[in-house]
Amino acid sequence: MRGKKRISFFLLLSVSFFIFLIFCTSISIFAASSDQQIVWQLASWNTSQTVCTLMINSEIQPGEQEILEQCGPEILFEWQTTPPCDHIIENQNCTGLFLRRTGPIISQNEIPEEKTQDSIGAFPPLRFELVDCLPSQLCQQIPEIQIRMVDSSAFTSFPIKIRIRMGTFEGECESSECRVPLRVTGEQGEWLYYWTMNSNGVQSAHHRVKYRVLPDRSDPTKYHFDLLSRSYPDFIPPGSDLWGLFPASYKPVSKMLIKPDSKDDLITNKPYDILCGKMIWHGLVDPSHCPGFGLMGGESANACGLESCSGKLFEWQNKQNDRFYETGKKYNVPPRLVKGMVAQESQFWPESDIEGEYGLGRITILGIKMLLDWYPAYFNQLCYAIFKMQPNRCGSCFSEMETKDQNVLIGSLIAKTNTVEEIDLITAAVKASASQIEQIILNTSEFPLEEITDYESLWKIAVANYYAGSGCVQRAITSTYLYGYPLIWDTVKNYFGFGCEKAVEYVDRVYSLWE
Repeated sequence: MRGKKRISFFLLLSVSFFIFLIFCTSISIFAASSDQQIVWQLASWNTSQTVCTLMINSEIQPGEQEILEQCGPEILFEWQTTPPCDHIIENQNCTGLFLRRTGPIISQNEIPEEKTQDSIGAFPPLRFELVDCLPSQLCQQIPEIQIRMVDSSAFTSFPIKIRIRMGTFEGECESSECRVPLRVTGEQGEWLYYWTMNSNGVQSAHHRVKYRVLPDRSDPTKYHFDLLSRSYPDFIPPGSDLWGLFPASYKPVSKMLIKPDSKDDLITNKPYDILCGKMIWHGLVDPSHCPGFGLMGGESANACGLESCSGKLFEWQNKQNDRFYETGKKYNVPPRLVKGMVAQESQFWPESDIEGEYGLGRITILGIKMLLDWYPAYFNQLCYAIFKMQPNRCGSCFSEMETKDQNVLIGSLIAKTNTVEEIDLITAAVKASASQIEQIILNTSEFPLEEITDYESLWKIAVANYYAGSGCVQRAITSTYLYGYPLIWDTVKNYFGFGCEKAVEYVDRVYSLWE
């Protein structure tokens, strides 16, 4: 992460703190209020059928913005255009929608296990299953999903039903197993919500998955199916678990971002001249028969030196492939991308000549802070492991810790460089970068990600962020947005200005590893 030292420290600190403050605050608000959500329903005056269920963090009636976010523009418009109804009891002349409060959400894990059978708030767990087609396959018909209650016979105190919402449709299943055909969607798919509700109107926590069903261009009777679900993690494209975005269906995905089938898919054989030069200087190869002892001035190897290094070069650049593969699966980050970034940072030579840069990824203290700020799960696991005898030292966010405790965590991660844990550290930092750029974009634009950017652009911006830092990325995204351009890489890259322009070249070099 060499580029992070090129920008003004105070500018970077202020921009990063502003962005992270929102991120950290949102985590705290969610954690504090998730147990107090109230369920409201928009229902039809004519039929009394529910058309949308909303979850609100207070007893206050939901507003238009909350209806838009949770129910969509069509239902919001119908709600806005509903005329006043003065005959609520007879309601013969009432049209449009009305709003009703149904009860609180009770999470299953709030109920003590020994009381689940008799508790009014107890709900059986739900299992989400695919019926006849797996994601990333060409389905012979519209794919179906099944949602069923597990051990529902133990919950007999109050009748419990499964409810499902897809887009503007909301319905209830008549049995403990609910089989639902999905719908053809647009390019970015749609969310499917499912939950349980008892006869008193008390609901379980709402679960959601995102799916995409598109007719095949050559045979419209068949369908391409994609899914973002924790129940099927192997089918989630890298990064989609963060962004909720699918890769474009109308063009091939870059090989860089495709999950490899095994570590052998990560084998490369590149003539790294700087790596060879390091090997020569450290006596790992014998280029004595070469002009200039195999060196081309400085530390780079000449053609003869590279020939002398060929066997070692192949071994050296591939000896971490198993770690790239495993950590890529662990964090759902493209292993080829991480290997490409290491190739550009260090050419796989572990020792840095620049003070303040560490290991194969040349990670800096600012890069480690980004990891701990923008990957809360990683921070929590590390913090509670380091301070296991004093867990109170682990605040809700890294930025809220005392400086001395922050330095302990930073030091523990620097110690992981040049060890077997280093690739894990680098891969987690790349995921943190992907998380940070999402928040930068959301802070800049009022539009959802799928309307202003795309899957591959997000990964390229994340790579640039790892290299150049959030100050450079923030300015590039803000300038692009102010000029009215979409936040895709082909436009954003034109706004990496003075001191940041090398980020574009860096991204191109990372991607060139697999071209």
